[in-house]
Amino acid sequence: MSVREIMAKSVLNSYKKMDSWFASRYGMNLYRGCAHNCAYCDGRAEDYFVEGEFGRDVAVK
Repeated sequence: MSVREIMAKSVLNSYKKMDSWFASRYGMNLYRGCAHNCAYCDGRAEDYFVEGEFGRDVAVK
């Protein structure tokens, strides 16, 4: 697994509607990719803008 640091404009995401599960209008996305490499992960299909291989390369904001 490789981990690298990237620059980001912001780690906060604002939502138009309040999230009923967390009762918040904001969320955080601190990294791209994942070290778990689960076969059923929706991120694998979307790749979530990961440069490299999804299950091996993680980018930390």
